[in-house]
Amino acid sequence: MKLRAYYDLAKPGIIYGNLISLLSGYALAARSSWHLEPLFFSALGLSLIIGAACVLNNIWDRDIDAKMERTKKRAMAVGEIATTHALIYAAILFIAGAVVLGAFVTYIALAVAFVGFVVYIPVYSYLKRYTPFAAHVGAIAGATPIVVGYSAAHSLDFAAAILFIIMFVWQMPHFFAISIYRKEEYAAAGVPVWSVRYGTRSAIVHLVAYVALYVLAIFSLYLSGYANTYYLAIMGPLSLWWLVYGLKGFTAQNENKWAKTMFVYSLILVLALCGALMLQR
Repeated sequence: MKLRAYYDLAKPGIIYGNLISLLSGYALAARSSWHLEPLFFSALGLSLIIGAACVLNNIWDRDIDAKMERTKKRAMAVGEIATTHALIYAAILFIAGAVVLGAFVTYIALAVAFVGFVVYIPVYSYLKRYTPFAAHVGAIAGATPIVVGYSAAHSLDFAAAILFIIMFVWQMPHFFAISIYRKEEYAAAGVPVWSVRYGTRSAIVHLVAYVALYVLAIFSLYLSGYANTYYLAIMGPLSLWWLVYGLKGFTAQNENKWAKTMFVYSLILVLALCGALMLQR
């Protein structure tokens, strides 16, 4: 039971989601020249560092988590794991991840992962208690894994910058959707997400605006010559559908149901992007 608590403390769902992002970056950079060793070690090292960040986030947010329905049973929120033990656990994960990335991948990959770690802990974790703009900061951290994957196979260039922008603008509708359908939970916990601070209508406006930016970013990767027609055939229609459905939020009778659909579809887009980039040659 205790081992399960430590496993959950590292938020494996977040780790697995970011590994899909890392694979997307590696796929575009490597194209047909895949090498399993850098891919494996970049995935391992990044997983360890993300796990460390998530453990520290659990420690930091334990008072907030205790007030929210979906997080009130987390190990730190109920006191199942001592804070000192969690800190040691996070330190071990971070050091191991840094060693793996530095020794077996590249120092660039390590540097990018470190930036993501620092932005998430402590900057995002601190700001989320005081401003809805914390989501924009968190999106910076969330956009680094795809760059780590890219740097494992290629030096950083304009393509890496576009990938970063794609993941950054993807996260904003993702965050706004969560803030809409979990508005009451965030309000009860005193977390000033956008829908709580400025209202649901404002959150919908910003969500749709970022989906539009996402569509532009998706097409820019193709127009810049970094992705082929297979990518365009997959991501073009899917991203445009997200925008069309997003616009329905302005007339939705059930805004929570609409927001949940936007959230679920955002996850599908991550998988689709990975598949589309794996078709590059």
